[in-house]
Amino acid sequence: MEKISIITICYNSKRFIESTIKSVIYQDYPNMEFIIVDGGSNDGTVDIIKQYESNITQWVSESDRGIYDAMNKGILMATGDWIIFMNSSDCFHSTDVLTKIFIQKQHNEGIKVIYGNVINNYGEKCKIMRPLTINTISYRMPFCHQAAFVRRDILLQIPFDLSYKYSADFNQFYNIYYTLGAKVFKHIPLTVALCDATDCFSRKNMFPMWLEYMKIRAAHKDARWYWDSFKNWIKTTFCGYE
Repeated sequence: MEKISIITICYNSKRFIESTIKSVIYQDYPNMEFIIVDGGSNDGTVDIIKQYESNITQWVSESDRGIYDAMNKGILMATGDWIIFMNSSDCFHSTDVLTKIFIQKQHNEGIKVIYGNVINNYGEKCKIMRPLTINTISYRMPFCHQAAFVRRDILLQIPFDLSYKYSADFNQFYNIYYTLGAKVFKHIPLTVALCDATDCFSRKNMFPMWLEYMKIRAAHKDARWYWDSFKNWIKTTFCGYE
């Protein structure tokens, strides 16, 4: 049975961390580990983490160089076959998410990234977000990071590049796609996570994030990039997107 590492990154998240912790420890999958990387919180977050210490495999609270540095720390602490980041304020959709994906084994041995749907909470309403086709990664993230399981060996080979402050996750998946191809990605038609979209990192930093997207795309242009871009232009022009 494959081992799943669930990593939670947090900083001064006293209001949200408990719900995230509960959504992890209530998973009914029998072979998982839970890692929390806290950025040195001083608002009581650590006190809540300590309340659930017996359910947490490893945790650390120390200063870091930002969210992606903390995520890289989590990767190095992990020992599972697969890693998912369920950061503070986000939660698993149900207690059997891991069981549905990994007990039922809806992927083959060549898959390196499994991703599903998410429900975004915008405050006054919630909306289910289904991924775009994987080749749209040529210009944007086709799925939400909180819904993605990635093989640990891949994350060790392609860690988060700290030169990207707002979109190192996009850079990472972009590199996996252009290094290994679309064949290593697998969409599971299952809602994986509930995400807080009211105050999330990407929504607060849309403009600098898109500037970094442009830089990442410019560094990886090849024949496939132009082909993907052409297909996406056709789809946008004549079919539209969901």
